[in-house]
Amino acid sequence: MALAPVHAQSEQSRGGLHVLFADDDPGMRAIVMINLEAEGFEPALAAAFDSALAGGVAVVDVRVQRIDLPDDVAARVYESMKQGFARTALRLRAEGQSASTGIKAAADRRRTEILANAERDALRIRGEGDAASTQIYAHAYSKDPEFYAFYRSLQAYERALGKDGDLLVLTPDGEFFQYLKDPEKRRGAK
Repeated sequence: MALAPVHAQSEQSRGGLHVLFADDDPGMRAIVMINLEAEGFEPALAAAFDSALAGGVAVVDVRVQRIDLPDDVAARVYESMKQGFARTALRLRAEGQSASTGIKAAADRRRTEILANAERDALRIRGEGDAASTQIYAHAYSKDPEFYAFYRSLQAYERALGKDGDLLVLTPDGEFFQYLKDPEKRRGAK
């Protein structure tokens, strides 16, 4: 296991900064010692941190540069990490799906309520309009029944004769054409 240099102060040399390097590989310790001395440091090397700390060193900063694991252990560690991440992702997806379903259900319910209320209000307003229309027609009919009958005949003419290509066969003596033949005669009759 290779660990970064540990900056430490020794009890014997409080004023100077020493570098403690701990590694279980003697070859690595030798290479680090040569490099640290070339940089002007006074290296303290140890095979393990426990033995270095037992010598009265106060650790100021620790940095891990790299952890080397045997290939089979590294593969198991990485596989375990992948499985852990997959479980976390699956759990988060399930929570998101659950929240999504709840939000969609609430939105659908609210939509249904809004549409039902709108339909109810529309029917009520339409009923009020029909009632007002009927009242207006009744009032107009009671003032001048002949005018009302004439107006309704005009509406019937428009519906029956207002379309291109329609053919209407009627007898000229029928009531449908009563206002087209002699409007004065009809008015005087009533």
